[in-house]
Amino acid sequence: MKIYLFLFLFRLPFFISQTIYISPKTICQICDGTFFNPYRSLKEALASINSTQATIILFDGVYQGSNNTEITISQNNLKMTGFNFIFLCNY
Repeated sequence: MKIYLFLFLFRLPFFISQTIYISPKTICQICDGTFFNPYRSLKEALASINSTQATIILFDGVYQGSNNTEITISQNNLKMTGFNFIFLCNY
């Protein structure tokens, strides 16, 4: 029983969808792709994918430079969407 549970937990990250955040305006020193420490570039985000399904959320900004242009995306089950901070404000 314990062996099966260990094997299941070892394989668990491959079944979970991963969410990665990117912002060209980030000021974090150690970026890990989380909401509060987003990666600086699309290339960093793509390199960090470690699950079978991933969502990349792009914060507002201008994505330019070699780490954000002319990139080939080969991952399957990848979703990309934009995020606008205006939705967090109460009017």
